Amino acid sequence: MNLEQVIEQKKFYIVWMTIFIAGAVLLFIGITNNNIWYDEAFTGCLARHSFIDIVKISAGDNHPPLYFLITKIITLILGNSAFSLRTASLLGVLALAALGLGPIKRIFGKKASLLFTFIVLITPAFVGQALNARMYTWAAFFTTACALYAYLAVTGNKRKDWIILGVVTVLGLYTHIYLMLECFIVYTAVFIWLVFKDRKKLIPYFIIAASVIVLYLPWIFVVLSQASEVAKEYWIPAPTSPWILWGTLFIPFQHEFGSTVDHIFINIAWLISAALAVMGIINALKQRKTAGKLVFLSGIVALCTFAGAFILSFLIRPILVPRYLTSIIGLYVIIWMYGILWLKQDVLKIVAAALVLFIFIPQIIDIKTVQRNGPIAEIRAYLQAKVRPDDVFLHSDEHQFGIFAYYYPEHKHYLFLKQGFAGFGNYDAFAPNGVAGHYFGNFIKGKPYVWLVNRIVNNFPQLPPIPEQEVEKYGTLYKAALAQRFSQDNSFLHLEITEFSADPNDKLDESALFQGDIKELKITVSGFRNNQGKADISFYTRELYELSVYYFWQGKLPEQIEQRVFDKLFTDNNVFTDEDKSFVLRFYTLDDSNKLYTLTEKSVEKDMETFYAIYGKLLHSRRKDITKQKAEFTFTDLPKDMYYIFVFHDENGDGLLDLRENAPPAEGMAVSNADSGLSGEPTFDSNYVVLDKDNMEESLTMYYY
Repeated sequence: MNLEQVIEQKKFYIVWMTIFIAGAVLLFIGITNNNIWYDEAFTGCLARHSFIDIVKISAGDNHPPLYFLITKIITLILGNSAFSLRTASLLGVLALAALGLGPIKRIFGKKASLLFTFIVLITPAFVGQALNARMYTWAAFFTTACALYAYLAVTGNKRKDWIILGVVTVLGLYTHIYLMLECFIVYTAVFIWLVFKDRKKLIPYFIIAASVIVLYLPWIFVVLSQASEVAKEYWIPAPTSPWILWGTLFIPFQHEFGSTVDHIFINIAWLISAALAVMGIINALKQRKTAGKLVFLSGIVALCTFAGAFILSFLIRPILVPRYLTSIIGLYVIIWMYGILWLKQDVLKIVAAALVLFIFIPQIIDIKTVQRNGPIAEIRAYLQAKVRPDDVFLHSDEHQFGIFAYYYPEHKHYLFLKQGFAGFGNYDAFAPNGVAGHYFGNFIKGKPYVWLVNRIVNNFPQLPPIPEQEVEKYGTLYKAALAQRFSQDNSFLHLEITEFSADPNDKLDESALFQGDIKELKITVSGFRNNQGKADISFYTRELYELSVYYFWQGKLPEQIEQRVFDKLFTDNNVFTDEDKSFVLRFYTLDDSNKLYTLTEKSVEKDMETFYAIYGKLLHSRRKDITKQKAEFTFTDLPKDMYYIFVFHDENGDGLLDLRENAPPAEGMAVSNADSGLSGEPTFDSNYVVLDKDNMEESLTMYYY
């Protein structure tokens, strides 16, 4: 190598290192901006266990143990924090980018090396997963390395490349379940190629393949055991669901939980990437006797991974998850890179790379700045001065259960699961202080203070909110404060926290919190799909909602009503005339000994008609015309209280919400506290609002199923 070549070589390394270091800085920016979410909490809690226990617990999870072992080592050095946990993932992106200086440079040359490293470091999916303490970046590294070294081993037949192929394969198999599929596709493609083109190389191929099988054999039995389990309750939806299909298509270009950026940018990013992929395939066809074969291999592995996951989701259980496909995005980058290399002039290559950066910038900013993992910082600030050493936490959903187990490791946590439901995840990672079960009475019994943590918007009916009354009943506890709600825009996690005490002196007198009427309440309902019919609004207090669910909506009268509730709803309610009150008291008699009103007279059909007219007054029901897809209500006599507000679009004007058998309503609905949408059946606990000011305004949005 002459002096001029040495200088050129140094220039190349300077440029590559500049790109690599700048990319590393970019990845570290905002690494702790978001709180830990459930999957990361699993990683963080698992890292607190011993190395042996990590392997044992991983055997009961869907993911192999290697990434968790790496994380354990990093936390031993840097401590267990969001920074250290995410550093493990960030290093996976850097390892993937470093392939540009190794096998990519050997196969495609210096320009490809620069392009590959550059695109890896700015791809939104990798920028996002670098901030997620999970194994997906390392899965991408091992998948890409497997394809690259398979090509090098077959074309060069160097012992070193065969050995590296075997090593990255084994490590990949112990990193993510998708690597089983991806490595199988790579090895199958290599085998077919060698059988038809170069059988002499079958010997090293079989040696490496056999070595991989032997080294992976211990975990194969774990995988087979997992696959044989009947998973009737599984959180992953069918592969034909819109979330899966949309996510699969756009996962390289946005955060895994979606984006606040206008979809036009995502669509443009997809179109540009598709154009680069077409260019890459055209270039590969021209270079099919050399490096073009690797581009085809990359495409085959990517397509077959999606197809395989799609098919297995029907044959065994759902495994197609958009973020799992992060493992093949490194292969996409190879194809995009090869598309840019098709451009003849260097200036066009630079313009193409700059265009990719330009279209990715909005998504990178979105990933770095938008809070998505839930209002955990606000909750921790609220609890900081309130939580005592012996306090325990009762959870209705695994998401906050895992997160709280991570942030409050010294406190005990209990995840309540409905009878017959075993849960979605492997909760052993949260032991010993975090446990799950079907009866929480023994957990809270005798505890001086209990914190009930309910998730108030939930896609899974298997994990409903825990009623406050059950906590008071089973734990002999008293509600000590009003429930506090914590929400975060752009987040799927909205929580409600209620404190309970074993001391009767701490009991909250809710009636004292709500005195008098609201002078003026304005409610605006928007989002109607047309101006036909009427908007019908109703208000439910907690007591009225519970009686409605169990009795009134079923056309029945309650057998017994607590005196406190009866007086609040009927006796002391100014909305009723004396005639209304007398009518209700015709059916109920007060038993002073137990403070209960008991139903003593059976009603006839005519009586029920009168009663439901009175029930309408209880609901403060009103009907309004719809103008410009909007309806506005004003109330001046509503008592201050906690309310579940319900509005429906009575399009046909029959005064009833039209229902469909075993299906969502046929007419539109709007409920209070549903800014993030109606992801499940609305309930009082999920959707109430506190109306306790003299002058208030509320906005609701109409949703149609």
